[in-house]
Amino acid sequence: MRTAFLLKICLFEKMIKSDSRAKNRVVEMYLQDVIEIAKEMYHPEIFLGDLIQEGNVGLILGVEMITDIETAHQTITEQIPQSIQ
Repeated sequence: MRTAFLLKICLFEKMIKSDSRAKNRVVEMYLQDVIEIAKEMYHPEIFLGDLIQEGNVGLILGVEMITDIETAHQTITEQIPQSIQ
């Protein structure tokens, strides 16, 4: 658990310095969160795949919005459900 936290901090630092590989890795790390949030927001009238797709867009936007390490996780996790709504 602590290792994953330290890895995220390291990736956030690299990402802020415009490392595109770090951005891609952060997106990969948060994909499971997108699926979990989409499942929570699931409604029978909407396809789960559509919710996941919108969540992925929010994830990418959240990653692009990061400007500092302290708010990186919060920025990403807030942007995902906002995009799904």
